[in-house]
This record gives sequence, C-alpha cells and structure tokens, in this order.
Amino acid sequence: MPCAFPLYDCLATRTVLPKMRGFDMTMNQHPNVTTGAGPLLASLMAAVVLTGAVLGSARADTLADVQKKGYVEIGIGSGGFPYAGVGADGKPTGAAPDISIAALKRMGINDVRARVVDWGALIPGLQARRFDLVSTGMFMNKQRCAAVLFSQPDTCSAQTFMVPKGNPKKLHSFADVAADPALKITMAPGSMEVRAAKAAGVKDAQMLTNSDVQSKLKLLQSGRVDVWVDPSDTFSALGEQSAGFDVVAVDGAVVQCAGAVFRKADVSFRDAYDQALEQLKASGEFQASLTRYGFPVEPALQASRDEMCERE
Repeated sequence: MPCAFPLYDCLATRTVLPKMRGFDMTMNQHPNVTTGAGPLLASLMAAVVLTGAVLGSARADTLADVQKKGYVEIGIGSGGFPYAGVGADGKPTGAAPDISIAALKRMGINDVRARVVDWGALIPGLQARRFDLVSTGMFMNKQRCAAVLFSQPDTCSAQTFMVPKGNPKKLHSFADVAADPALKITMAPGSMEVRAAKAAGVKDAQMLTNSDVQSKLKLLQSGRVDVWVDPSDTFSALGEQSAGFDVVAVDGAVVQCAGAVFRKADVSFRDAYDQALEQLKASGEFQASLTRYGFPVEPALQASRDEMCERE
C-alpha cells in the first residue's frame, strides 16, 4: 500500500468475514494508508485543492463530458484487490469497480475503462483530469474529504490480526504486542495500522512493514513475525492460503469506510452517482457485489459520508 500522498461507532467493531476462493492475489494491497499530519503534508494537500479548483473552474461538467464521449475512465490504485484491480482481460475488477460500473450504467455510461496508477498518483491524477473518478476503495477521513469529494460509502472493513492457529501468544490488541518487545508485527508502511501500533507503544524495531499482501503472508508463514494486521477484507481474500492461521478481531478497532472519489468541482457528477448508488441498494445489486468479494454488507448500508468525513 505505498502512498506518498494519501487518498483514504455506530458500526460493529468486530468484523470477521467469510473467506473467498479463486481470486488472483497478484494485485493484493490495501488502501488504508496515511502519511500523518504535518506542515509539508498540509502544504501538499492545500496545493492539490487549489489545483483542483483551478482546473475544475475551466471544465466543471465532467458528467456531461463523459456522456458525450461515451466512456468513463476510473483511476485504480495498483495492488488494491479485493477492493479493486484489473483482470487478465484488462477490465476493472473488485468490489469498488463492480459497484461503480453498475452505478455508471444506471447513469447511461456503459463503457468503463481502468487506469492503474501508484497510490500516490491517484489524487494528483484525478485533479489533473487523467481520469474521471477514482474507484479503488479509498477510506474517508477529514483530511481527504477536504481535498476531494466522496460518494456515499461503498465498502467498509475493520482492523484484524492474523495469527498462527489457536493464537498461541494471545494477541488481541496492539497493547498486547507492545507489552512484549520480542514480538514482531507486519503491516503496510505509512498505514493507519502503523499509527495505531505506535500509539499503543509498539516500537519501530518490532514492526516489519511491507506493501505486498503475499510478502506479508510469507513473513507470517516463515515465523519472522508473530502477527499480521490489516483490514478484515484483506484476509478474507486469501482463501485457502490462510490455512493454519486464525483471524482475530482487534480490541477497540473501528469500522472504516471507502467510497468513489471525485474532483471538488464535480458536485453534479458525484450527486448523480449517489442517486445511482441508492438505486443499486434498493435493487440488491450493491449488496451482491459486496458479498461476492467478501465484504460485510450492513456497515456499508448503515454508514454515511458525513460521519466518515469527520474521522481524523
């Protein structure tokens, strides 16, 4: 989940998802990434918002543009399955694109093309109009909502641990890991999991960060780490590869939700998309897409953009 520039309790805090089989894991990474607050980041975010305002003022009606040209290009962060990816046929796949494709179809747009870029290039690429929206499972928070527009939530998940079968070291929280300096934990670099671990007292020397899902799995399988933390959907997508391990809810973990991302100027586009999203929910198509990729349904139905955009 590399992300030099981030695009990210009324719900249940313990989410254990069903396992999925048959999915290509070559694109597995989770978009739960932040670089933390700071003067440099604040300046960068301000620059992006300003750039978006300037570009948006020149061409504000993206919805009319895509309807005229007959297709829409969606930005996808590399390595984000099961949130998003591109199949062997070059077509977008994963929960977020599935939902977007269905919503856009209801808006009269049937041709959806994927542009896969590094995570750090997603918001700048959107603002520079290299694609029309982003559909890749970006978590919402206050900082991101200041830079871009989000749709209503489409996918939600919670932090979970993967540990050897039986959880022999009885790990249920980051505090449990911090309590024993000999323990090692792996997670994505710059992620919210890193922040949570540090806040609980986990030392840098205990953390082996890695962006690739398969690499983190190998760290756990080889015994180089005692626990792997990621959002629950990451583990549900492993299928049979997770044999010999248990998924354990992290004490105090909150559900986080993602949505499709639009430029600040594209209010009409985002609002039309939200209306289509409501139609998908009413038809059951929304729920079917989430179930297909192992995501919980109820959190995504209950959560709201306003609530998620207040999260730090």
